[in-house]
Amino acid sequence: MKFGQQLRESLFPDWKFYYVDYSGLKRFLYERTDKGYTADDESEFVKLLDSELEKVQLLHMFGAMQLGSSLAPEIDGNEKQNPHD
Repeated sequence: MKFGQQLRESLFPDWKFYYVDYSGLKRFLYERTDKGYTADDESEFVKLLDSELEKVQLLHMFGAMQLGSSLAPEIDGNEKQNPHD
């Protein structure tokens, strides 16, 4: 099975926005390599890739915030029980 197909079939729908647009990046590269890949193409690809990675980072930050907020009551409860530890 090809990677792009496997990725599409295994993605979690609620996180769809945060996935790297593998097909779009692949399409960009194929379109450029047919004509000859230039330094400008490389710069544009790096910008696209950075944009895609920012989406992934947002998901990770969101998940960390959710985890932190769900653990906060537990941590507060432990600190109240053991104030000198």
